[in-house]
Amino acid sequence: MLNQASNLINLENVVLIGSGKGGVGKTLITVNLAIVLKQLGYKVLIFDLDVGFTNSDVLLNVHPQYSINDLLLNKCEREDVICSTEYGVDLVSVGSDIESIFNFNPENTKNFYIKFAQIAKDYDFTLIDLPPGYNNNYAPFFNSATHTITITTTHPTSLVNSYTFVKILIHKGVPSSNIHLVGNNVENYNESLENLKRFSSVLEKFTGEKMGSLTIIKRHNLVEKSVFNRKPFVIDHPKIQPTFALYRIASILTKKDISYKENILDKILSFFRSEHE
Repeated sequence: MLNQASNLINLENVVLIGSGKGGVGKTLITVNLAIVLKQLGYKVLIFDLDVGFTNSDVLLNVHPQYSINDLLLNKCEREDVICSTEYGVDLVSVGSDIESIFNFNPENTKNFYIKFAQIAKDYDFTLIDLPPGYNNNYAPFFNSATHTITITTTHPTSLVNSYTFVKILIHKGVPSSNIHLVGNNVENYNESLENLKRFSSVLEKFTGEKMGSLTIIKRHNLVEKSVFNRKPFVIDHPKIQPTFALYRIASILTKKDISYKENILDKILSFFRSEHE
């Protein structure tokens, strides 16, 4: 059934955002990256699959009335599960009981992927916020996604879990070149970048292939403030390093040379501010 479902997702620009463990800022990056893509002129959907920890609605300050689980149970129409936000990004929540669909009803599993494809086909990019770790129920997503972004911190346990997660993806057939590693919430940029390079080097020896990209997102007090205020930091603070990092990721996803529109003096000054803030 899962192999059949994989064939249903023949969509471009489906981007998975996963992690080896929880608490690494995966949803925060998903939401803000979606808004960056929207700012660049793309139609973007967030598909929140992080069952039990669906926080995209909190960060976007919305309250979805229906979930895709409701759609599968015929409690609403397809358009009802799409929650619009003030930032122009749409959100679909998975619902709290989605695991029962995979565990007990193979036909519903197929219907789940059909419904997903019917919704996602109307968007330029669909960002899927996955639960931590690898879940075989979501194998069709991993097998069909254009990109998989793996979020980690540079804490040793996070790196180990991320390495295990990425190895599983590659073992399941995901090309290394489609996997992008993001070191989030780091204190020391250069040291963290070296850690990610070592991570990538070890993985390359294991697979014989290079990872798609490495990106560092520095810890910043204004990011934490934005979370507290339920405001995307790319909106409130467009000239800090974490925002620039997401523009870099957007450039990779869109295959376009993208830079934030500001004059060169502002960019230089904001870089040095971010180094010391």
